[in-house]
Amino acid sequence: MGCGKAKPEITKEKSGANVSPSPTTEAPKKKQEPIAVAVGPGKSNRVEFWTYQKLWFTTFRADLWFIEWQSANLALINGKQSGFMFKVHGNVFERNEPAGEFFADHAEADMAVDRLILDGGIKIKSGKSVMTAKKVEWLAGNEVFKASGEVFLEGPDGSIGPVDVLFASAKLNKVASSLNYFKK
Repeated sequence: MGCGKAKPEITKEKSGANVSPSPTTEAPKKKQEPIAVAVGPGKSNRVEFWTYQKLWFTTFRADLWFIEWQSANLALINGKQSGFMFKVHGNVFERNEPAGEFFADHAEADMAVDRLILDGGIKIKSGKSVMTAKKVEWLAGNEVFKASGEVFLEGPDGSIGPVDVLFASAKLNKVASSLNYFKK
């Protein structure tokens, strides 16, 4: 048998604010009871870490979203944070750069499944484009908004809406009626 090149290995690890990666050797875990807390103003970000291994390990960081709120009901379940936030403002990222800014009355974030859902008084802005809807979900893995309920998008090249469902890129410069349009 001859010697060959080592195959590169890529692993993903997701993290919320102030959460550090777990050690590689862990003792058997006890099932943790959920922890719930009501808080005042605060902020959090959702980050994804990539580790690439060829001859050495290289770690990359990708920002998924940033959110700040006036009040929130947060839960910590098995080390994963989720919660309902009120009077929110934040940013979503495209290729690790801030791409869109959002405002909403309510938001639900579940870091275990990279889900951010905006509800009520929604306004999403990027450049000269503005989108409004009754409900918007940020699909972080695809860097796409899924807006539903009287969606209206106005930009420098024209207007769309009202429509029932619209998928839009983080910069609101690419829109479609199907998520398949955005598949990489």
